[in-house]
Amino acid sequence: MAAVFEKEGIRYEYSKFFLVKNGTKQREVDFVLKTPVMPKRCNNGPVKYIEMKGRITSAARKQHDELAGIGVVTFIITGKLVRFYEKNGFLEESN
Repeated sequence: MAAVFEKEGIRYEYSKFFLVKNGTKQREVDFVLKTPVMPKRCNNGPVKYIEMKGRITSAARKQHDELAGIGVVTFIITGKLVRFYEKNGFLEESN
């Protein structure tokens, strides 16, 4: 995904940790975008935090929920979506 972001001029920070569960546990977010953007195939509005997963599992959902609990709402991108974005671009046309 880094190559896709760089191709489209999307600035990001890679691998950032956040404290969850009242500071007793750390969770890592793969990409933190410098400015929220609206990706293709996302109906939830602009995203800033991106998680890369092979597939969405119960552990991935748990991490998503823990991060959302502290206001870090992640957009999960699976391998299938990576291939889609590599071929079709990441940003909606209006961006």
